[in-house]
Amino acid sequence: MDKRELFEVKDDEEQRAKLQDICDLLLAAGYFRVRLKGLSAFDKVVGGMVWCLELCAVDVDVNLLFRENLNIGEKIEITEKIINVLLSIKCAYALEPHQIQGLDTVKILPVMQWLVKKAMETRESLNDHLKEIADLQYQKTFPLPESEMKLQETAKNLPKLFLPQRKFKKVQGQSLPIEKEVVSTLMEYGYNKVNLLDDTQQLVEKTMKSEKKLENRAIAHKVSNLIHQQAGFISQTIDDYTQRQNEREGERDERTHLEERNKKTSEALERVCNQIASQQQVMDQLKAKIGDLIASEEVLEQQKKSLAALETEENRQTLDQLDRLVSQNEAANAQRKQFKNQCKAELEELQSRNEALLSKEEEAPANQDHLKRQVDSAREQLAGALKILGEKNVNLMKLRRQLDAVPGNSELNQYQRRFTELCTQVNEKQTELNGYYLLYNTLEDTKVYLNKELSLLTSIHDSFSQSMTSSAGKGEFLQQMEKIVTAVRQNKNKIEKQIEMLTEKHHDLGRCLGQFAVEEHQYRDTLKAISHESHKYKQLMSQLSDHND
Repeated sequence: MDKRELFEVKDDEEQRAKLQDICDLLLAAGYFRVRLKGLSAFDKVVGGMVWCLELCAVDVDVNLLFRENLNIGEKIEITEKIINVLLSIKCAYALEPHQIQGLDTVKILPVMQWLVKKAMETRESLNDHLKEIADLQYQKTFPLPESEMKLQETAKNLPKLFLPQRKFKKVQGQSLPIEKEVVSTLMEYGYNKVNLLDDTQQLVEKTMKSEKKLENRAIAHKVSNLIHQQAGFISQTIDDYTQRQNEREGERDERTHLEERNKKTSEALERVCNQIASQQQVMDQLKAKIGDLIASEEVLEQQKKSLAALETEENRQTLDQLDRLVSQNEAANAQRKQFKNQCKAELEELQSRNEALLSKEEEAPANQDHLKRQVDSAREQLAGALKILGEKNVNLMKLRRQLDAVPGNSELNQYQRRFTELCTQVNEKQTELNGYYLLYNTLEDTKVYLNKELSLLTSIHDSFSQSMTSSAGKGEFLQQMEKIVTAVRQNKNKIEKQIEMLTEKHHDLGRCLGQFAVEEHQYRDTLKAISHESHKYKQLMSQLSDHND
């Protein structure tokens, strides 16, 4: 049996079919390097992946155009880089580096389909973007008359678009002062009242100043006219002036009251805006926390899936041992806590007893020896308890070291990956060594036959000159030549028989292999039929149970 079969993965029809599907998919997408005959399957698959990632506008630190037929370490390095890039672009399918290196085409095909689809989408979006840029540059350099007409029309329509538009309508049947009427009219056309408070205040101040000037002028004019009139008219005008002054002071009070109300409303509006901003910040923080919780939940789900995937029959014994050690550790921790609490309680009790004994010693010095003995016994108990606690701590540290000695999930994955690499490397070295053995045996046989031929030719050459001197020597020489020819023919016949036996053995093995392939195909068909019938049986049983219920 060939040693290569001990290490290589079985090359079945499904793997070859999936590899051909991958090559056809890459060829249809535009990666024509898969047509090269001398290119290995690994270089085709990895080259296609890197080509798709390049179309997706993603960088991969590899060089495939000038380095082919890599060794196992370089292959693992390239596959790890590709897996990191796939994780960064959030690939919908999971893939491991050893699956790419081992050409597990069943797992690689969905990833390749997803990559080709994403590459085509990226190419289409890039083409559309470049077309839009080219169209924009062309229109900048060579504008069409239709576009110029559209620009002129839009320039004409801009003033119409920005005309004041009425957004609100005042309720009919209400009479307001002139200032409020102005503010309400502006608010009907969309102007904010808060922004207009300063303008209204400035207008009020200007009107007040102008009124004061007019009042002063009117007073001076009236006084100059009334001086020439009677004193009664003077007193009457003074009364009118005071009355008007009082009315104006009332109006000023109303204006100050309105200004205070406007300030209060503006302050309330600012407070409301601040509250809205603080609530928006709180909402953003809550959204960020929700996003973090969702991300942590996804990470936990992925860890659960990875742990469930690691729980296989091979790792069952290790996981059971790990569970036992964890339970032992938890039990030891619980015992340690209980023992500590017990020791603390005993220590407190002993301290209280010691204090009581000391108090009694002061009261009754006759019992001093008895108290000393009790104290010594308590100290001995405390020393024994501390000794037991130290032993428990030693046992706990041993359990912790045993727990740390059990490898984790990441270490198990690393061991599995390194074992796969070592298996492949040993397989390659064994194949290379078998080739060297075969070459050595062939060259050794060739050397033996050439030495025999050389010795035969030298003996013929040496005896030829001696035998040609006489007729008896010639006859003896011819007899020797006939014997040599018959011996060579016998050796030739033996070798031909061996070749025929080997060819017959090869044909027999080929027929056995074909028969095994047929039996395997029949076994798969039978297994498929059994699974189908089992599924039908389960459906019928579920229907029967539903019917009985």
